[in-house]
Amino acid sequence: MLKTPNSWKESPFPELYEKNPKTPLCVRLARGKHNSELILIHHLHHVSIPFIRSLSKGYTIRKIIGIPYSSFQSVVLELQKDFDVVVPDSLKEIPAIVKKEVESTTNKIIIEEIGGYTIKIANFLEKQPHVIGIVEDTKQGYWAWKKIPLKRLSVQSVACSKLKKAENCMVAKSIIDGTARFLALHNLPPLK
Repeated sequence: MLKTPNSWKESPFPELYEKNPKTPLCVRLARGKHNSELILIHHLHHVSIPFIRSLSKGYTIRKIIGIPYSSFQSVVLELQKDFDVVVPDSLKEIPAIVKKEVESTTNKIIIEEIGGYTIKIANFLEKQPHVIGIVEDTKQGYWAWKKIPLKRLSVQSVACSKLKKAENCMVAKSIIDGTARFLALHNLPPLK
């Protein structure tokens, strides 16, 4: 089990704390070519770019669906240079977008998502032999998937992995950095 580092330099994944992350950790995870395509349902912020580019070294990215409340226009524009990226107006549109993508191909597909948005089309996905699995990034999404009786479709959890535990340190650092920036921007006393 990973312990929370006393300092960012003690982190088992120091690359997660780089100012401009290059995510070699993700590059190592995605190494190698796979005979599958990915549909990504993801937050599209600055850290997403190297993560997605790392995944694209091992997989064909079929579609990137940005989560509406956490997709930055500059990131979307950057990713659109190389990928098919869409940000729907509402979370409710995500299942229809995924269904359309799945129906448009017979290539093997893995859906990587944050939040369990495709659960609403679980029965459809279960019947598609070329949809080989779901990789769910949140515990809430994973628990929701586990309530559905699936016979064929594999659902994997990133939320219960060692890598996800490292995210706690990132979130903590992000909160500290964000708070420090907010205080500085508003001429308030700094954190001690």
